Amino acid sequence: MEFDFYKIQSAGNDLILANFSDIVFPSDLELAKLAVNACRRDYGIGGNGFIAIKEISSETVEAFFINPLGDYPTTTIDAALCLSRYAFDS
Repeated sequence: MEFDFYKIQSAGNDLILANFSDIVFPSDLELAKLAVNACRRDYGIGGNGFIAIKEISSETVEAFFINPLGDYPTTTIDAALCLSRYAFDS
């Protein structure tokens, strides 16, 4: 699977942001595996979390935060700030 991504930092945390709004959105299991592999510092891009954007428009943003373990916890403040900035700039 090919997709564009950004590595964004906020308050010392680095996050990987991927916009899937123009391609087929992966299943929950595929997304969790992708996040685990991408967040690995010794093998992947490296990061403290993964933000996957499902849909973005001028009115709404639907996105998911996945931690490096592949879990879907409550979004962190850093992830929300990074997503907000990306949405604003887009």
